Amino acid sequence: MAALLHDVIWGQSLPELFRMGGPVMWPILVCSVLALAIIAERCLVLLFIGRVPRRLATKAAEHVARGRAGEARALLGRSRHPAARVFERQVELAGRPGAPREEILQREGGLVIERLEARLSPLQLIAQIAPLLGLLGTVSGLVESFWDLEQISGPVEPSDLAAGIWAALLTTVFGLVVGIPASAAAHLLSDRVSGFARHLGFGVTQLEEAALRASEAGAAPAAGNAPTSEPTTARLAAN
Repeated sequence: MAALLHDVIWGQSLPELFRMGGPVMWPILVCSVLALAIIAERCLVLLFIGRVPRRLATKAAEHVARGRAGEARALLGRSRHPAARVFERQVELAGRPGAPREEILQREGGLVIERLEARLSPLQLIAQIAPLLGLLGTVSGLVESFWDLEQISGPVEPSDLAAGIWAALLTTVFGLVVGIPASAAAHLLSDRVSGFARHLGFGVTQLEEAALRASEAGAAPAAGNAPTSEPTTARLAAN
């Protein structure tokens, strides 16, 4: 295993490769540490929050549709999931005017999504910067190699040029090694957050439909009594 690892890193140890890469290897190392920390922290947050509790939203919607808003709020209050706070707030705002209610729900939902999206932008920035740092190290290394060749008064051997280019390309390799996983992780985490936002919207819509059915059911008896009252009023007017 040690011999295989030795061959994979071109017959050099990691400290030796790091030293050969030059000063640019230090910011690339910092980017790798930050990327690993962000990925680990975001994975733990998303693992803790998980998915939107669709069953909880369905049960709460059933209570709301039957006119039991208090039971729906009690059910949602027992849940520690952040989405439950949005659903609970929606039940509290039932019957309010549409525009203010929508703005409040957008704010509550936006706070939850903002919590999930935290530090994803720095991760995307690292995914872009790390390869550029590697390219910078390669270009600067090539410039230094050609400058060293210019100082040689005698004949130049191809091995002299190859050695400088080989060392200069190390920074590009390490920059890509950091940037590619960081970019993949950023996209995967962003997709997970987008899916959470969609399911949160589904739950809000489900509760909204339940509240609409409850209001229609409450208005139905009054509408059913209307035809019987009109003949009575007509008879009184005729007398």
